[in-house]
Amino acid sequence: MSSLIANLNSACVLIVDDDEDVRHIMKHYLKKLDLHYQEASNGGDVLDILNNHPIDLIILDIMMPGITGIEVLTEVKNNPTHKHIPVIMCSAINRPESIVECLQLGAEDYVPKPFEKTIFQARVNGCVQRTLAHNREAALLTLLNDEINEAREYVATRLPAPIQTPLEIDHAYISSTTLGGDTFGFREIGDDHFVLFLADVSGHGIGSALYAASINDFLKHSLGTQQCTSPAGVVKELNQRFKMEKRAGKYFTFWYAVYQLHSQKLTYICCGHPPALLKRGTELTKLSVGDMAITGIESDEYPVETINIQAGDELLIFSDGIYETKINGVHQSYKDFQNSLSQLKHWPADEVLEHIQAQQESDTFDDDVSLVHVTF
Repeated sequence: MSSLIANLNSACVLIVDDDEDVRHIMKHYLKKLDLHYQEASNGGDVLDILNNHPIDLIILDIMMPGITGIEVLTEVKNNPTHKHIPVIMCSAINRPESIVECLQLGAEDYVPKPFEKTIFQARVNGCVQRTLAHNREAALLTLLNDEINEAREYVATRLPAPIQTPLEIDHAYISSTTLGGDTFGFREIGDDHFVLFLADVSGHGIGSALYAASINDFLKHSLGTQQCTSPAGVVKELNQRFKMEKRAGKYFTFWYAVYQLHSQKLTYICCGHPPALLKRGTELTKLSVGDMAITGIESDEYPVETINIQAGDELLIFSDGIYETKINGVHQSYKDFQNSLSQLKHWPADEVLEHIQAQQESDTFDDDVSLVHVTF
């Protein structure tokens, strides 16, 4: 990052004037400001120079033979590639209507001839510094977006692939533009247990995303078989390991379940997270029993619940990003999302996502969206 920013500290000014003596004076003043320069004796060469050299400021004479400064200014400001380059107009004819016209066409400033050295240098220096500040901001934004995209790709690598056995599971994930902290997973434990989880870290950005990835890794690789098959034990362990005061104040909501294959029983816990929904025919059941979010504050008891599963049941686990949207200008709620799901015969993750996107008439969301769909 530092090398890219350093390259922006060497600004180049394009001088456009048909008078060689005037160009000589301006070059002298620019050298005193440690600025580089290019020069043109007529307006016809301006675009060619702009296309071949990085220019941070144009100083443009109004009265020139052939193409006038006003025409050059108009051409530059109408060019999508070069319209951002600031232009200082200069002329010996100091008429108010001429100044107004230049400013209306997009000129940054207007300097009368003959030049007063201090004023000329102050206006040029101020204009260049504003340009460099804008360039630095644009460069930092580009680098930040690159880092967010890298983090987004990393988060995606932590997510499992859909499976067909022993359960049929598909999922969908869309990260917000600022990247959030969603993560989820599922895996078989031994011959008779299958675990599913979804976590949503507070806040946005790379920190939340990497925190979510660390939670995912911990759940996959750092818990023993006995711990994994106890939702209460998992939550207790998470509160011991992920303390908010040691994680820059970040906490996360969490939904975790263990499905016992032979008995077809699902035991689950919901910690500050949107309740998962179980679909049996047209009947929907909220799976919401649990405790507060994972903050590092331990509890004496972690309430769980067990329900019987039947063949054909569908389970949808999701983050709040899927329903914290606007439809027809109205903020949606969990209940609105639940009602919307009742319109669908089945809940494949992609179909649910497309259904919500069609309703809100947008493919983007303000927060991460995670959907895990299980068919028993």
